[in-house]
Amino acid sequence: MPQDKSLQMNQTIETAILQLQQSPTPEQLAHTLTVVRRCMQTGGPRWRAGAAPGRDDGGRRKLVVRLHLV
Repeated sequence: MPQDKSLQMNQTIETAILQLQQSPTPEQLAHTLTVVRRCMQTGGPRWRAGAAPGRDDGGRRKLVVRLHLV
């Protein structure tokens, strides 16, 4: 895969993750995971996702999602 295409895919994923961090909604999570999946399907870098329940500073439940480059 050409460097430019790989760099473009990484930037697309980073943008989706930034948007998810700014607006952590179920819809934004679905969008972010779709972006990662589509990039992987086009031959981009492989990612592994892990999720764990947690709590924020106010004691509210949250889901912690981690993406790891494989």
